[in-house]
Amino acid sequence: MENNRPFTVVLLYPEYATDDFGGDVYINCAHAGSAQEAVKEVQYQAHMAQVDCGIDPNDFRMVAVFEGDVPLALNAQDGS
Repeated sequence: MENNRPFTVVLLYPEYATDDFGGDVYINCAHAGSAQEAVKEVQYQAHMAQVDCGIDPNDFRMVAVFEGDVPLALNAQDGS
């Protein structure tokens, strides 16, 4: 794990996999050498978390990448 650092990645679920397109996101942290590598890792994590749905990892669209392991304070499902 040389030069790996944490990135927090926000991914958008594909339209075919959600009833609330634009509101359903997957957020997780990955340690990687670059933001692009972190996106690929988190896309794979999202795919594995939804393996029964058959969502291709590449179908999760990147919304944002933050440097560091950013704690989630509130998301759309928790908020009112």
